Amino acid sequence: MSDTFTGETYNTLCMDAEGYLAKDSPEQARELLKKAISLIATRPRARSILADTCMSMELWAEARSQLEVLLTLDEGNRANNFKLAQVLEELGEYQLAMDNYTVVLDDEPDHHGAVVAVKRIETRTKDSWINLTDIFEKRQTDVLVETGSDKEADEFRDGMQVFPDVPSEGLFADSEDEETNVERLLKNIGLSGDSVEELEDASELLENIGVSTSETLQAAFADSEDITDVEDEQKQSVTSLDEIFGTPSVVEETVTETVREPEELEEEKEEASPVPESIEKDEDEPFSFHTGKTLEAIFNTPEPQEPAAEEVVEPEPEEPAAEEVVEPEPEEPAAEEVIEPEPEEPAAEEVVEPEADKPGEDEKITAVLKQEADLSIDSWSRESGLLTVHIKSGIACVKHDMLTIYEKTLKVERSEDDVLELSGAGTFLLNCGAEEPLILELIENMVIRKDAVAFHTGSIAVELLDIPENDSFYVIKEKVSEKVIFLTDHPVRIILLGGSSRVFYVRTSSIAATDPEILLSISGSPDGYTEITGSGKVYLIE
Repeated sequence: MSDTFTGETYNTLCMDAEGYLAKDSPEQARELLKKAISLIATRPRARSILADTCMSMELWAEARSQLEVLLTLDEGNRANNFKLAQVLEELGEYQLAMDNYTVVLDDEPDHHGAVVAVKRIETRTKDSWINLTDIFEKRQTDVLVETGSDKEADEFRDGMQVFPDVPSEGLFADSEDEETNVERLLKNIGLSGDSVEELEDASELLENIGVSTSETLQAAFADSEDITDVEDEQKQSVTSLDEIFGTPSVVEETVTETVREPEELEEEKEEASPVPESIEKDEDEPFSFHTGKTLEAIFNTPEPQEPAAEEVVEPEPEEPAAEEVVEPEPEEPAAEEVIEPEPEEPAAEEVVEPEADKPGEDEKITAVLKQEADLSIDSWSRESGLLTVHIKSGIACVKHDMLTIYEKTLKVERSEDDVLELSGAGTFLLNCGAEEPLILELIENMVIRKDAVAFHTGSIAVELLDIPENDSFYVIKEKVSEKVIFLTDHPVRIILLGGSSRVFYVRTSSIAATDPEILLSISGSPDGYTEITGSGKVYLIE
């Protein structure tokens, strides 16, 4: 009867302690758990709860003693080794912490927390980033205010420069000599009383140092019209988009000529300038969205090549373009570019039309997606909000509402998750909105928010991050050389953590990606926030 009563009391104390923990009363729970351990010291339940409670209260020494006993009572439970390693790391015993992390990795090589902790311990002495904890660290400054005290007077005297007992005439230059020296200096540069009246002396001085008075005055007091012309040229060079989208089209030239004033047209007729010079002159003029700029000018594609493409397509009305794109042979992109358009139907309708109803096609697309795309990304343009991408081979995946313009030589297919897959060789423009997008090179064990990825190349092997209440963060599970673009509505922010034990809460919706050494936790965090700790970068897009 006594053993049964003791066991029931033990379980009751553990349940009551869990109730106190749910009410955020760890002190009361700690006292009950100690009583339970005093009744039955060989059961692991009370010790495990007490160890977690001590860790939450930052009682690292007590948590260590409970976990060390718990390892002997609950053998094979590697969660105890992981907790003990965390406690030892907090106590500064990094070698013992490394040993316990290694024990966890021996049984679970993919344990994300242990992998990150091992890297953190190995590289903690190599940290060169700004520690975020320094920002939140309370800075204490002792200000001593002693008005009229002897100490303040002594400190004031220490900062003074004391000269010996020498008359001022010995320290400073003689006034008569000073005036003589000043007059001599002014006379040498042509500013003395005598030289001011004689303008020839000043002119000779300027001529001697290589400055012509006549040319200098003419340049300084030039007509205001010349200055306005220079300012107009500067404004035109800033607002022109010709450097981004190639040479201006013929339509832009004709419209620009109609805007010119009659005086300029008469001068051009009298000069009879050749056509190349007029084109070079128009290149400096500002871009206007009403000039009808062609897409060929943007992609540097000549217009006369279109009829040739139509003649090649005529003997093949079956439209085999979609079948050839899914074949994993990137060395034949020319056939895809020529056969794709139909003369009877618009090119845009053919490109976007899905072909997912054919058997076995999904497997082929998966094989092709494993190939890395050969592409280059230009700098984002704040004026247009567009990002220019040049692809040579492979497949690029883009969200359907992000693709704005693409070249006719590209093949576009819509997948089941409403993502556009671009293949072939050509140029396309992505609408990135009013803010510069976040472009990242993925590395192994990096954590990303998968639903925030707006553009990527190839396939990305990811796995849902193994933390409670998580449904959006994924871990990169293999070494890749992938570029991804995160679409942002706000300027990108980067936070640097220095690897201390400090814990911070970050708004979950703003996290786009984190370095492999960053630990995330959603369980127990405030609504809408994620707990972060560790060392590395956190990329925020809100």
